[in-house]
Amino acid sequence: LHDALPICPYIVTDDIVVFDNVTLTIEPGVMIKFYQNKGIDLRGNLTAIGLISDSIEFIIDSIQPSTTWSGILLGNSQNLTVNLQYVKASYSNIFLDCDWATGNVQITHSLLENNYKVIYEYGGVDVTIDSTLFRNNTYCVDQHHGTIISNSTFENNQYGLYQVYYIQVTNCLFNNNSSAGIYCTSTWAGTIENCIFTNNDIGLQFRIPIGSNAPFINNNIMSCNNIGFKIASCNGPANVAGNTFSNNYQYDVYNTSSNSCELQNNCWGSANTDTINANIYDGYDNLSVGLVLYTPIDTNCLTASCDSFPTNIENGLQPAKIPTIEIYPNPFNIYVTIKFKIRNDGHTILRIVDLNGKIIKTIINEYLSKGKYQINFQRKNIENGIYLLVLDNSSTINYSKLVVIK
Repeated sequence: LHDALPICPYIVTDDIVVFDNVTLTIEPGVMIKFYQNKGIDLRGNLTAIGLISDSIEFIIDSIQPSTTWSGILLGNSQNLTVNLQYVKASYSNIFLDCDWATGNVQITHSLLENNYKVIYEYGGVDVTIDSTLFRNNTYCVDQHHGTIISNSTFENNQYGLYQVYYIQVTNCLFNNNSSAGIYCTSTWAGTIENCIFTNNDIGLQFRIPIGSNAPFINNNIMSCNNIGFKIASCNGPANVAGNTFSNNYQYDVYNTSSNSCELQNNCWGSANTDTINANIYDGYDNLSVGLVLYTPIDTNCLTASCDSFPTNIENGLQPAKIPTIEIYPNPFNIYVTIKFKIRNDGHTILRIVDLNGKIIKTIINEYLSKGKYQINFQRKNIENGIYLLVLDNSSTINYSKLVVIK
């Protein structure tokens, strides 16, 4: 499918079947609109590679007033390949239903929003996700096995990752998810490293099983959530170290296990044990649960204040307005394009801050009229790492994660 034909956008009135050994190729600029409950039965392969300036879009047909199109069903297909780049997908019931298929799915530089579920089912498909924004979905990744996710943002969803198995999650941002950034009470291991959990009801809820199934949860920041880290169960030594648990509104750590749990070598925003204990829910609060054993503590890690994570939250944890910042590419090396929208006239500041709230670079500091803007920014004297790009327009504050790499 390509956008040179006069029939684009394509209107899908019934299910599309892609048979075995057939590849459906969708070219940049194509928009596909589906009737209610219609979708793609993928038994072969799918290649949808858009461009930064010309993405590919899957969406419900506006002519048909309905809630969702069905999505893409992988079924029992074997050794299939799905490659999605610069794709926008919205208003599906399940965008990628992996069922019991096998093969590989790659999703990069895409926007997946307003879906009921984005990726679902155990299956045997290896899913790799990079530099993708999940926004306003109910479930982003639900009950999937072996998903590898990097440099991605999960924002304003109900759940970011839900009951996933053997996951590998690095350099991701989980923000304003109404139930949890990651919710996993299964007994299978996972790796969660260098992520930020902020403004969620629960940042991370995880089970810590015994032996080789124990997860690795390292070097994350869990701040300004209702509960930072909720322990579903703890049956062995925890590979949980180098994390920051601080400034969460109810508790930094909440233990629901009858067993004590070892969380040594983490940062708690304080070296004062009374302060740390006051922000932990464990056996001292409820005799039916175990203790959180947190000493020795790490005093050399960053402690992020809630001012480092600007939101539009008022009167509790409610989803913020849709961010008005777009960044391409992200991660970036030297040059990055920043697009943003000003909703109201007023003094506007666009700045880069680190995870400790330190201002690294002020890009704009002037009065701007409402409208759309685009800036081409060149990196100078900014170290590799994860930052926040903050847009302050007096009446509203929005932000987006910015990743700088070599």
